Amino acid sequence: MTHHPTRITVMMPNYNNATYVSQAIASVMRQTWQSWELLIVDDASTDDSAAVIRAVDDPRIRLVINSQNEGISAVRNRLLELARGDHVTSLDSDDVFYGDDKLEREVAVLSQPSWGRPQVAFSDVMLIDESGNDLALVSEQQPLREGPLFHGMLRRSVFIPRDYLVNTDVARSVGGFDTTLKIYEDWDFKLRLARRANFCFSGVTGIGYRRHGNGLSSASSCQHVKVQSQIQMRYSGLAVNLDSKGRVMDRKAA
Repeated sequence: MTHHPTRITVMMPNYNNATYVSQAIASVMRQTWQSWELLIVDDASTDDSAAVIRAVDDPRIRLVINSQNEGISAVRNRLLELARGDHVTSLDSDDVFYGDDKLEREVAVLSQPSWGRPQVAFSDVMLIDESGNDLALVSEQQPLREGPLFHGMLRRSVFIPRDYLVNTDVARSVGGFDTTLKIYEDWDFKLRLARRANFCFSGVTGIGYRRHGNGLSSASSCQHVKVQSQIQMRYSGLAVNLDSKGRVMDRKAA
């Protein structure tokens, strides 16, 4: 089979997800857009993840194994550093690309005029259970928004999945993932990206987020609130101000 030159790097962090990683890989291989590389950084897994990944025979898959566990933010930074594509997207190893045309539709979005600002293409998300059965469509719980979304993202009134497609140089230009964060490192990164880019919806359901005991939901409620507040205070102090009605106002625009 002849492949197109690599244009998209799918960045996949993995840690002890031998149960699900083959499903994640298969969902990438089913994409109608075949010009991709799948870059997997395994964070010193203690299960059979490496063997499962190596069993997949496709030259577009690159596996890098950390000698010691470094944490999710460090892994995401290494993925972004090693990416060879001119665009990047991400897929956690326990999730799947839900739609086979996810990449193709997002590439089409990025081919449209940008009107002076970088564009980020994103798709809807289906929540799935451990067996891959559909649970709920995120857009039915929270309406999707497009455009400059920094203010809404800071208030957490706007949902943008972490598996968006963006130009690699644009992603690198906003700085890496904060290695002090154990959760919400992707939200922190998206906030910096949102300060300079517009977000555009692809029109399809592209991601399946798996709900299981080892995911983000396994963190305690106190941890969630603490980290969310930490990130919001960081940007409230450095970049934004709240008016008397609680609306986010950009200091630079004031």
